[in-house]
Amino acid sequence: MHTGAEDEAAIEAAAAQGIRTRDVGGKATPDEVTAAVIASLPALS
Repeated sequence: MHTGAEDEAAIEAAAAQGIRTRDVGGKATPDEVTAAVIASLPALS
């Protein structure tokens, strides 16, 4: 059983290797995953 920080969602976005998300303990919300994906996108300028 995980407790404390281990239960928090950990989302990684690796720009050079595409999008990778890691949800430690199954706690990430769809909004958190979406934010990680959007944050990893290049600027459209």
